[in-house]
Amino acid sequence: MTTYYYDYEQIPMSVADDAFQDFYENLENLSILDLLNDLIAHCNQWCEDHQAFSEQDHREPVIRKMQAYLHQKYSDELMDMLELEIIKNREKIEIMLDLPQRKN
Repeated sequence: MTTYYYDYEQIPMSVADDAFQDFYENLENLSILDLLNDLIAHCNQWCEDHQAFSEQDHREPVIRKMQAYLHQKYSDELMDMLELEIIKNREKIEIMLDLPQRKN
């Protein structure tokens, strides 16, 4: 029996743009680390919608190419998101460090 994979090689770069825009609109509820999951979900949905399947698994190199594309095209937005992520994590750390003092 033949195994079929989503044929990511058929996916246009506009799918990466769509994934980024959807992700960026929900930024308050997500972490920058969720961008990869959103990109994969958009690619999978595109393949389902277009019945794009292949006997060869090209998902990883295509995802890497799309990530490089997103990093180049949206570098300013990604840096802003990274800064926001750092601020969120710093606030969490400060709260955790403050907990023992509150108990005393």
